Amino acid sequence: MATNGTTFSTNRLKIFFQSKRAGFNAQLVSHLTDFIDATKKTLDCAIYDLRQTNVLAALARVAKSGKKLRIAYHYAQKSTKQALTNFKLLSHATGVNPTGSHLMHNKFLVRDGKSVWTGSANISQGALELQDNNCLVVSSADLAKQYPVEML
Repeated sequence: MATNGTTFSTNRLKIFFQSKRAGFNAQLVSHLTDFIDATKKTLDCAIYDLRQTNVLAALARVAKSGKKLRIAYHYAQKSTKQALTNFKLLSHATGVNPTGSHLMHNKFLVRDGKSVWTGSANISQGALELQDNNCLVVSSADLAKQYPVEML
């Protein structure tokens, strides 16, 4: 199913294409907050740049509900740490400090060990609303198991 060139969907896969430049508004913020809000038990996140307020609010709802929330972020991202602090999520977060000059540049969420949100977009207003990015939702427990849990 395609919608204005922004979405491709099959039974276990959804792909969203975002580009303000090209006139594609995939409504990534809405889709991502829906993904987060559908968490039943656990949500594991590895996010390099996490500053989008609606997404942070959705993560806070998961935390408040008593569901298990784990967030890994790049330790040097001061704005992400501040956003996590502002939304009372820092106790659920771990700053990842890769060796050398490498970045922890991941952008994925694993929901309930069954579904994965990933793609090129950071979780910032610019990345989710303005820049050229793509995001995927894959419903697959096998794939969800492949994401590294040691960083969380």
